[in-house]
Amino acid sequence: ARVIAISPESPNVLDETRTSAGIEFGLYSDEDFDAARGFKVYTEGSKVPHPGTFVIDTDGTIIFAEAHTDYRKRPDLGKVRESMQADATPAPAPAPGTSAPAPAGR
Repeated sequence: ARVIAISPESPNVLDETRTSAGIEFGLYSDEDFDAARGFKVYTEGSKVPHPGTFVIDTDGTIIFAEAHTDYRKRPDLGKVRESMQADATPAPAPAPGTSAPAPAGR
């Protein structure tokens, strides 16, 4: 499994964030909210998507999903880790500054 983050920030801002915070996982830009819409975590007219956590297996199937309109609510990390362990096949790291991947099967 691998961790990525999808943000509405521009690729340039994400590159700065990656450098300043020492982030080693993939950061993807979703400026047009296409991925957020696909994952159903965006309300039209909103300025930011709702925070969500998804675990997607190597076949593209979402095996864990949790999103909240209240940004303070976060998923149980034990449940996230458990679902990630079910899909232990490593994937290649994304290139810096790339766009967000489209969601696969549901």
